Amino acid sequence: MRASKAHLVVGLLLIIIGVFLLVGNLTDWLIDFNYVVPGILMLIGIMFFSSVISRNKPGSIFPGVIFFLLGFYYLMLNFRSIGDFLHEFEMRTIILIIVGLAFFALYALKPQDVGLLIPGSILLILGAFFALTDLWIINEELLYKLWPILPILAGAILVARGLLKQPQNDV
Repeated sequence: MRASKAHLVVGLLLIIIGVFLLVGNLTDWLIDFNYVVPGILMLIGIMFFSSVISRNKPGSIFPGVIFFLLGFYYLMLNFRSIGDFLHEFEMRTIILIIVGLAFFALYALKPQDVGLLIPGSILLILGAFFALTDLWIINEELLYKLWPILPILAGAILVARGLLKQPQNDV
């Protein structure tokens, strides 16, 4: 039953999109896709959010955050004051940050799964570094030379945690 509802929703969405495209091609009616596409992406994200609430499916938060934030990003590009600033960022930066945030959103719903913090943190840190290069705060060439510091720091943290861990006495 659920699969048929999903097919129905996706099918209706495709029909609506197709009708708008067809009407736009056959008439002088212009569709401003600068607002339609972000709206569709945000709507898909909201549909995933609703399945988190209505069906208690926390895993749906991940694609919901990605679709919603991508749609929101593209929508903000249309507004001059915000869009001019957002045009400074390359798409790789935006994708890394959005997917990193999706991991954190999933962790918020599944706090017992601490492993979600690792890829989320890595993606957000990489996104932050790329954002700094996109804004010319850090020289990109320098970043490419110094990136091996990240695994060195991660390894040092793991070694320190292993050494500082108190041995457990078996009673």
